[in-house]
Amino acid sequence: MTPDAEALTVFGRNLLDPAKRAVAAEAGLRQARDVVDDVRGVWQA
Repeated sequence: MTPDAEALTVFGRNLLDPAKRAVAAEAGLRQARDVVDDVRGVWQA
């Protein structure tokens, strides 16, 4: 999986910006909750 559009917007242009660390982590966790069933299906196949 790659970051979705919402996560990319949160990350901004500099993926290593420490000021974005907390919001980037929140965006990643949100995306993980959104795709967990899809990922589970791939692993169980």
